Amino acid sequence: MRVLVVDEEQGAPPDHWSAIAEHTVRGRALRFGLAEAADTAFDPAADHNREYVLARVRAFSLNYRDTALALGEHAEGTHDRGRGFGSDFVAEVAATGSAVRGLRPGDRVIPSMDWPPRPGDTVSAGVVTNTASRELQRVHHSRLVPVPTAMSDAQAASFSIGAQTAYAMLRRAEVGRDTTVLVTAATSMTSLFAISAACGRGARVYCLSRSGRGADLLAELGVVRSFDPNDPADLKDLARLARQIRGFDAVVDPFCDAYVLTAVKLIGFNGHYVTCRLMGGPHDEMAGTDTPGGHWLSMLTSLVSKNATIHGQCLGVRADLEAALGDWDAGRLRVVVDSEFSGADIGPFVRRTFDPARLGKAAYVFGDRDHDEYPERDDTTKGA
Repeated sequence: MRVLVVDEEQGAPPDHWSAIAEHTVRGRALRFGLAEAADTAFDPAADHNREYVLARVRAFSLNYRDTALALGEHAEGTHDRGRGFGSDFVAEVAATGSAVRGLRPGDRVIPSMDWPPRPGDTVSAGVVTNTASRELQRVHHSRLVPVPTAMSDAQAASFSIGAQTAYAMLRRAEVGRDTTVLVTAATSMTSLFAISAACGRGARVYCLSRSGRGADLLAELGVVRSFDPNDPADLKDLARLARQIRGFDAVVDPFCDAYVLTAVKLIGFNGHYVTCRLMGGPHDEMAGTDTPGGHWLSMLTSLVSKNATIHGQCLGVRADLEAALGDWDAGRLRVVVDSEFSGADIGPFVRRTFDPARLGKAAYVFGDRDHDEYPERDDTTKGA
């Protein structure tokens, strides 16, 4: 099988690597390669496989969390990036254990990233894999969900984490028709899913975005207006809007360390603020441990006086993912795919994946290996 791997070694790459590319991520020079590895062993008749599926990955994409995997920043021993990395994928069922029902060879499936854990359930919590770039995966059947036949591999490979998290956040924030919603970090993948889904429900959606990118895309998704929190004039307009509407019904904020102090003050009575992670990096000082206590006290006072609720949301539940797939099938949800790569395009795939100008996901599609041709080396992606 094939697998996309990464290391920081210098000199000649291993013999089993092909389509090699170098790229700098967060200031560290990394080497990526498409490697050949032994197929994942799977005996459908074996008792230990009775509830498991052998899935052949058709396409995968990388998420925000996968950057840490690529950089080897997980605790020592918890992840070997030389065996692959990545979280989101679409796969075709290759074989099933004797107790598997509802899935059969040939079905296309994506992972369900369920959280929190359920008592007594040892297999259905958290991200399904940290090695989505491995072409063969052994997965418990409960962690896989069929995808609509009309959904492309690139779309399906860009779906699970972003859509499941966004739908869980909208559920917690009680977003529905005629609610007024503020979504921060508008061009992040989770936010793009949240925006599209909220607009599809008939909500009035506004955005906060520092990048200034994607104005046309946001308008296509249904955003009424996007505000730049670094622009004093935009902040005044946003504050004026919040007063006019008596505060937002919900704030969906993927990056609480970057936006929480601004966003919480804009919530209306009985409103909801929901967040799913930290951004890290240059915006840490906005809401980090060095933030003056008065800012936090002001924020909490605002929440208390308005009977507002703060929600922390990690991933979602299977029903969130199924709702997202249903909305996509009904034309109420858009999957934003920036670009699609295959074959020898490891360099372009890596470069686009880590490009801050990217809008939506970059997906790598495993092609027919009989027609793939890999050059010995691609050094065109050196540099940031």
